[in-house]
Amino acid sequence: MFAPSPLWALCLFDEGGGNGVEYHATGTGNTTGHIVDIDIYNSTKKKIKLKLGPYLIPSADTTQGYVVPDAYEVLVPAGGEIKLELTGYCTNPVLPPVQPGGNLKPFSKWVTPDRSPVISPGIDIDTLEGFSKFMPLASDSVLFCYPGTRKPLLHVIDIDEYPVTAARMVIAMTREIIAAYDRLKDRGGIITPFSDNVLKEAWSIRQQTVWYAVSLLKGSNYGKESLRSSLIAQYEEVAGQKYETMSDAVREQLERGVNEFWDAVLKVGFEAKVMVRNT
Repeated sequence: MFAPSPLWALCLFDEGGGNGVEYHATGTGNTTGHIVDIDIYNSTKKKIKLKLGPYLIPSADTTQGYVVPDAYEVLVPAGGEIKLELTGYCTNPVLPPVQPGGNLKPFSKWVTPDRSPVISPGIDIDTLEGFSKFMPLASDSVLFCYPGTRKPLLHVIDIDEYPVTAARMVIAMTREIIAAYDRLKDRGGIITPFSDNVLKEAWSIRQQTVWYAVSLLKGSNYGKESLRSSLIAQYEEVAGQKYETMSDAVREQLERGVNEFWDAVLKVGFEAKVMVRNT
């Protein structure tokens, strides 16, 4: 039987299950994929069917935020408990993941799309909390656009500070990115250094595209150079060797891989209609 800890009250929330349903959400240590575990305990004498998600989970003070694009239906037996694994993507590349068993932002701060406004071309976006106007420079080669369109948004928002405003759009953006990657991959339009590992490539490109799209939406500077640093750091760890000490041939191969990967990120973003070139 699940026994709540003394800190349980800090993590309790109730969504759709009525009295007698308790939830406890913790991190997994992952940035992408299986990112959150939720323990759900039903103290009633009847089985309960619950619908959870999708969610925008804001970043905590020192750890990543996440977007969970899918909805989940679960059946919790009377007097029993289940563990639900949530799958999603990180929304903040500069913060570390929530460690295994670590606390996320309180569940009361998680936002489902039904709590969030529909943001589409023609809306008076200046009336929505958190947005500020963005005037692109000539050096801004790519712009965020209303998801599913090719119309630039021309506003920025901090999705961690204003998750209620941003949640529906970020969730829609993530779904468009997932679908766009799948279409391009099916057409043979994705080639990267990870192409021999289908799952790794899929998760990596989707995550990098989410990061880049969110950075455009927030007006931050995550881009190709950030991706390059990340990929080179990964290779250094695997090879046990610093980039500067590698042979010219290896470094050329790495740079070619960075270019291929970044091209794939842009392809997915454009195909998803969540970003558009600044013309």
